[in-house]
Amino acid sequence: MEVQVYVETPDAKDCFHSLVCWLPSYQIVDVRGYSDKEVEKYVEFIQKAAHLIMEFAQEGGFEHASAV
Repeated sequence: MEVQVYVETPDAKDCFHSLVCWLPSYQIVDVRGYSDKEVEKYVEFIQKAAHLIMEFAQEGGFEHASAV
């Protein structure tokens, strides 16, 4: 199973910065506006949360996992 993780943050100058990370390969694509250092920061965060992201995706998403 592959899961697409989309990261987006507002930016006063460019409106939004974004990137896509595919799990479980951690392939980074479509980086828009982020520096290499910022991309590294987001990938580190995704790596720490990957087991939960994969579990939530397998079980039907965040709403299912959080019982909302």
